[in-house]
Amino acid sequence: MSVRAESLARLQQGATLADVQTTLGTDDRPVAEQDGQRQLIVLRLPEHGVRLFFTEEDVVRTVRFDSPFPGAVRGIRIGATKEAVQRLLGEPDRPWPVADGVDRWLYDRPEFIRVDFDPATDTVRTIFR
Repeated sequence: MSVRAESLARLQQGATLADVQTTLGTDDRPVAEQDGQRQLIVLRLPEHGVRLFFTEEDVVRTVRFDSPFPGAVRGIRIGATKEAVQRLLGEPDRPWPVADGVDRWLYDRPEFIRVDFDPATDTVRTIFR
């Protein structure tokens, strides 16, 4: 599947499975997976560094971007520094409320985005939208 990074970066919460399939040019469907006590419905695109999490109604709940995702989400790229994130998005609206050694910045406006930093390098490891 050949998909442009810009198309992947536009995937977001609220998109339908049909929207995602059109964007990706595929008829792939998400699959149910167990994560501890929770069941997740996930469409994995490991070659692109993207995971889409769906509701039972086939609507995107969350999009996760990891390496090797080559694009940018709201200007933020995997591997960007904290300073670069602050320049583009400003101070986070709120931190993640768990002290586990990973800095997670939450931005609520104009649309939700969560940026997780690698504690060893202080660079962006994961972006959630």
